[in-house]
Amino acid sequence: MSSDIDRLATVLEEELTLSRRLLDLAKDARAAAVSADPALLAQIVAEQEEQAARLEAVEADRAAVVAALAGELGLEGAGRVRLAAIADALGAEDGARLRRLGGRLRACAADLREASARTRQVLEASLIHIDDFFGLLAEVRSQRGSAYGARRERAAATAGAALMDRKA
Repeated sequence: MSSDIDRLATVLEEELTLSRRLLDLAKDARAAAVSADPALLAQIVAEQEEQAARLEAVEADRAAVVAALAGELGLEGAGRVRLAAIADALGAEDGARLRRLGGRLRACAADLREASARTRQVLEASLIHIDDFFGLLAEVRSQRGSAYGARRERAAATAGAALMDRKA
């Protein structure tokens, strides 16, 4: 059983490492969106997808180790076994170790959710600004004698009048 406990601790540490990397990438993605760097943002998103796939695989490993430990500890009948139940069933030292790792993982996951929400807000605001900009362009373009056209016509009329004044 101690090898399964060590394996679970290792898996939780891997999840924590990957979650922290995803947190860093979420912050980088927000900075790339604010600085309007689409190439960097695309690179960050690609790495986020890669890290998320790795995290998914590690979470599958965790589920397998938790199921094995739950069976050894007689916790199988409870359905999906939580880490806290396993920590409670273990000795004080092993239980405390798993609780610490679980707590750090939960805190990192909460930070990741918050950072992702902030990045989403920045991207949504950027899309609104871009949409408004294109709306203004369409409005200006659809107006007869837009500001650019009217200015050009005035300049042409003034130049012609000045030329006529010189000839007279």
